[in-house]
Amino acid sequence: TVNFSEFDIDQPKSMSDLFKGSINIIPSIPSIEKLPEELKHDKSYVYSGPLLLSDKDMLGPHFSEEVILSAEAFLEENRTKQIVYVDLGIWQPDVIVEKIEKCFNVLFDQSNVVVLTNYVGYNCRNKEEECRLFTSKFLPSNLICSKANLMIHKCGSGSYNHQINNQVPSIILGS
Repeated sequence: TVNFSEFDIDQPKSMSDLFKGSINIIPSIPSIEKLPEELKHDKSYVYSGPLLLSDKDMLGPHFSEEVILSAEAFLEENRTKQIVYVDLGIWQPDVIVEKIEKCFNVLFDQSNVVVLTNYVGYNCRNKEEECRLFTSKFLPSNLICSKANLMIHKCGSGSYNHQINNQVPSIILGS
C-alpha cells in the first residue's frame, strides 16, 4: 500500500483522482498537438516542447559509445539498402509486439531492407535475417532517423518528434 501523505497528496478514492492536477503538460508543440477550441486559452495547459535531445542526453545512463559506433557501422555497411527503424520505446505491450513481429516478417521478405530496432525479442527465421537486423535495447534515435527510409513506432513523444524532425515516413502502431 502506498502512503500518499509522504508525497503531500490526498489518498485517491477513484482512478480519476490519479489524474487530478493543477497543470496539464503536453509533450509536444502547438503546431503538432492542437488543443480543442474550448481549451486554447486555458492556462493550465502547457507545452513542454518537442522531445529533441541529443542521443547522449536521450539515452542518459544507458548511453553507450559502443552501440553508437556499431549502429554507425551497420548503417554505413547497408547504406544502399532501405533502412527501417522500429522504435517501440521502453513499454512494449503484447498487442504491439504481435504487430511488430508480423511487420518484421513482411520487411525481411524484401531482400533490400535492413532493420534497426530496440525490440530485442524477435527470433530471426534464418542467418540472412540476422545479418539484416540490428538490435539494442537503447538506440541512438537521432542518428538512425537521419538515415532511415521508414520508421515504425507507437507514437511516443520522442519517437514522433524524431520522425517529424527528420522528415521520415512512418507507420504508427496503435495499442
